[in-house]
Amino acid sequence: MRILLIACCLLVASSKQAQRPFEGRIHYQVEYLSFPDGMEGAELALPQQMTLLAKGSSYRMQQSSALGGPLVWIHPAKIDTVYQVFDFMERQVFLAAPVGSGAHKHRVVAKEGEREIAGWKCEEYYLQSAEGNHQTVWVNEKYRNPLKVDFPGLVYLPLQFDLWRNGIHMRFSAKRVVEEQLDGTYFTLPERAVRIREADLQRILN
Repeated sequence: MRILLIACCLLVASSKQAQRPFEGRIHYQVEYLSFPDGMEGAELALPQQMTLLAKGSSYRMQQSSALGGPLVWIHPAKIDTVYQVFDFMERQVFLAAPVGSGAHKHRVVAKEGEREIAGWKCEEYYLQSAEGNHQTVWVNEKYRNPLKVDFPGLVYLPLQFDLWRNGIHMRFSAKRVVEEQLDGTYFTLPERAVRIREADLQRILN
């Protein structure tokens, strides 16, 4: 009986660890929770939706707004760089940032909450950050987390989560999840995109 009990425990543990890589699209609604001083009301000019395309460890996050046009983040698998692609002065340009730049390191704590998001069963996790950005994340434990750049300690696929970019606090909530095979070109830089340095961009804007 004891051997059977141990075997059952091992089976449960292994099933929790055998997540599959996610491949497909997740359509998120974007909610803006806070802004830096002087930017209140800016959400009217910012994207209200975001689409995540993921293929294993590769991902592409794409948004679009009336004022800023299309904005894309690309992270190819096994590359230690995240690319931010956008239109600037009638050209398509990109910024390159090392993986982990701006990301918060979290202690991940499993909670007992369960809910359904976009028709998918989700479990509650709590992320404790030394930088002060504590948050609750709702994940699907069947699939691996492709967003290791932003959440390096999170194992599972997040369907509701918060991000902080340039002082703006945003919440992403999945509204539709589509599993499908994706072409690898989604996760490569456009051929005509020209690299621009952050310092040069700031000099031009100022």
